[in-house]
Amino acid sequence: MENRTVYQTNTRSAEDLILHMMGYLSVREKMETQRINSEDGNYTIVQAKINHSGLRKIVGLDRAVTIRFRILPTTVETEIGNAKWIDKSIVLTVAMFVAFWWLAIPAGRGIYAQRKLLKDVKAEMDFFMKDDSTVSSDSNDPEQIIEA
Repeated sequence: MENRTVYQTNTRSAEDLILHMMGYLSVREKMETQRINSEDGNYTIVQAKINHSGLRKIVGLDRAVTIRFRILPTTVETEIGNAKWIDKSIVLTVAMFVAFWWLAIPAGRGIYAQRKLLKDVKAEMDFFMKDDSTVSSDSNDPEQIIEA
């Protein structure tokens, strides 16, 4: 997983955050979402994807994200990960060295769109939980670390 952030659940619950993010991904990002709950109720995984078929999928124009929520008594720990980064990178690398140089353009766009999606998801969670404080963030990107 890419980014790990722990939020206090003072005014908003983990369930509020999960439902909000499913709505955000469905409505604003126009993605198909799926929710998976652990048997003990301590973990919830939300997966979202945009499916493209044929060449659009091969060159990396599909996007996907996975958010793992670890539900604790006073906090919720979130981890954001991508699903198609490697495929896009491989297509971009191959396209650079093969006669199909034109594949580099949509693959590059796909990589950019995937990175932007991950940043947008993190920003949306931070915004939704802004009334509660962020306990910690393990992001290596200083722009994504929120001061509590």
